[in-house]
Amino acid sequence: MLSLVLLGVLASGPAVTATAPRPDTPAIARKQPKSHYPALAAMHQIEGTVVLELTVSSTGDVTDAHVLESAPLLDEAAIADARQWKYEPARHDGVPVESVVREEVSFGDARTQGPSFIDAGRPTRKIPQLLARLHSPNRDERANAAWQLSGVSEPGPEVVAALIEARHDRERVVRHRAALALFLAGRSADLDEAPDVRATHRLFPRCPEKGAPSNDAVEVEMLVSEVGRVLHARAVGPKTPLADVAVRAATHWLYAPRPADGATTFVTRATIAFHCAAH
Repeated sequence: MLSLVLLGVLASGPAVTATAPRPDTPAIARKQPKSHYPALAAMHQIEGTVVLELTVSSTGDVTDAHVLESAPLLDEAAIADARQWKYEPARHDGVPVESVVREEVSFGDARTQGPSFIDAGRPTRKIPQLLARLHSPNRDERANAAWQLSGVSEPGPEVVAALIEARHDRERVVRHRAALALFLAGRSADLDEAPDVRATHRLFPRCPEKGAPSNDAVEVEMLVSEVGRVLHARAVGPKTPLADVAVRAATHWLYAPRPADGATTFVTRATIAFHCAAH
């Protein structure tokens, strides 16, 4: 039977306004039961990924969910699944607070195990303290230290060396955040490059609703995890409205996983072309 693959399309939804202070540490998923494949979608072999914005309470419960990017016949199931998830709540000054996170729910061949897009961190401790915490026996402390260091715009040699070492941590979450810090600091040379890696699932961007016609192309550089999930992306070149749209789409692409032996995060690039008519 012919398998129909529907890639997510941009969908608008109500904006979520966070009322809590900006967290020092993000919410971390602790329990995410396997998603329930809707019967109608399974019958027609429909596959896709739904991108959600979730409000996580100070007790770690999902209290609200909105669709950011839609996949036909899959949105309601994705929301229902996400409302059952449990989180370690975000914290501000050590106190649990409400926060907003972005997550993906995949159905069919698009389903894979791996983390979602990671935003840059915000340092709340001095750099020597963060470097010390990179060697903590506690996984979450090491991961949080690496995440906070991703918010340092111009890390010095000592920080870079520590992050390169942390890329080989025994815990994946630490490795990913250390790679993110190097990527955001413009240290792609310290990360593995995979220029010929194959994208297996792409979300192609829609043209902006308003604006002049454009046949432009945007080159996007992506940090990709071992299992093929895009951890972060940025446009190569000037920041423009089309570049923002291209980056938003690229963050939801999937790539062919790397071989398990010595697998690590890697950097790759793609060119996204736009053919937009005037509105």
